[in-house]
Amino acid sequence: MTTEKLIIDKVADVSIDWTTYQNEINTLLQLKTGLLFLFNNVRPTELKVATAFDNKQVSLFGDSEHIPKDFQQHLPSFFHWFATSVCNYARLTGYLVGRETGQISATDKKDNPAKIKTFCDDYMKGLTEMQDVIKWRNKVAGHFALTDPVSHHKADPTKNDNFMTLNASAINLIGFSNDRFITSSLQMTTFDPVTKAPISSDLPSWSLTQLFETLTNRFWPDVKFSA
Repeated sequence: MTTEKLIIDKVADVSIDWTTYQNEINTLLQLKTGLLFLFNNVRPTELKVATAFDNKQVSLFGDSEHIPKDFQQHLPSFFHWFATSVCNYARLTGYLVGRETGQISATDKKDNPAKIKTFCDDYMKGLTEMQDVIKWRNKVAGHFALTDPVSHHKADPTKNDNFMTLNASAINLIGFSNDRFITSSLQMTTFDPVTKAPISSDLPSWSLTQLFETLTNRFWPDVKFSA
């Protein structure tokens, strides 16, 4: 009798048994459903806006007659929900990859939880396609950097959150560019009053729909897009 396997990371070539990880798989499937729901809510509007401009390269920020007002009001939450959910999805996938490949074990939950954290941290760092959303999740969606500034790096202050990053974290800077809605569509910059050097927000720019499409290559090879 063969047991059906679920591909959880196609790039890493890891598949798992449904019966062994039933709870975790159910959670992943629910998160996938939510992420697909967000994609399906955002992508049609992107295409409509692009069509309105004859698919020419345009950039929009703020209110626009081409973007429905109710959609505009929901858009920041779409990005917050997506960033939080996709990071949770990837991290849980990392845990399952570690379990399936024998690099962590079920007993580590009790005997060595730090080993699980280290493996999942390293797995997330290896997802090059997700580094921007991970950073944005940590500075915006997880909590606004303004409310929990990173300031403990005494030896290297450049690793701390600067003034403009703190300000930008609590401002909706989602705009439209290159046929996609993107975060940090405007760069917030000021100048150091002493050195006159520019100080810019460190928040990355990323597209919800483009990232979802990219991640299908790794997490959801069964998802297909219409031409």
